[in-house]
Amino acid sequence: MGKILTPRFPEATNEDYIKIQGGKPTITENDGVFTITHDYPGGEGMVVRSRMKPETVTLTVDGNPKEFRADLLKQFHGTPCETHSLSVGGEGYDRKG
Repeated sequence: MGKILTPRFPEATNEDYIKIQGGKPTITENDGVFTITHDYPGGEGMVVRSRMKPETVTLTVDGNPKEFRADLLKQFHGTPCETHSLSVGGEGYDRKG
């Protein structure tokens, strides 16, 4: 049986996501596919779809380490993937609104 892992640091709050990237995206899940819509100021309405299992990344906010869902941060799962796709002739992510 697998070991249940607990975060090493407190889980990031909505306010922490605001401080890091302007807001926390809207998340929906359907049949194992996560749809993450960056529908906050500065999020550009970017819509990212992924089957990735959510993982966490530790970032410091106001001098305190916090655990963020990496798939909710454009700097990890959004902008880099879109930039790579465009550089090899692919398309960017859809935008909502």
